[in-house]
Amino acid sequence: MSEPRKQSMAILAQVAEFLASLPEDQLDDLQSGAARLTLIPAGSDQPLQLPNRASRARTTKDSIPSPDVTAIAESLAELDTREAAADTLKPLKLAQLKQVATTLGITFAGSMSKEKLAVAIVERTVGNRLDSLAIRGTSTLPY
Repeated sequence: MSEPRKQSMAILAQVAEFLASLPEDQLDDLQSGAARLTLIPAGSDQPLQLPNRASRARTTKDSIPSPDVTAIAESLAELDTREAAADTLKPLKLAQLKQVATTLGITFAGSMSKEKLAVAIVERTVGNRLDSLAIRGTSTLPY
């Protein structure tokens, strides 16, 4: 067996051993794309950043023009209900939602559905703010 092949087999064995130790819910998340595996290079404490699939996708002349994702991200900060935030995101295509999430610094699995990504964006923006206000016992928004 060649050296690269031996090395690949050893790595696959380590990955299989790691996956065998994961709980079923984490395996389900990996399979569905809600979670992903990453590599932390030697000498680093940060995961390797791979290019986003959406950024590698070819654009066509039929592609939908992207809305101003910065404006959408800013508008989410002004909304006071999850429903209003969901309504803001509803007309967007999946690629546009991914741009909004990236602008907001929200990480997501490349295979995440449009609905799940919209929920994640709503919860990480308006939802977190509303939860924080509820925990502090503030009944009105501080603006």
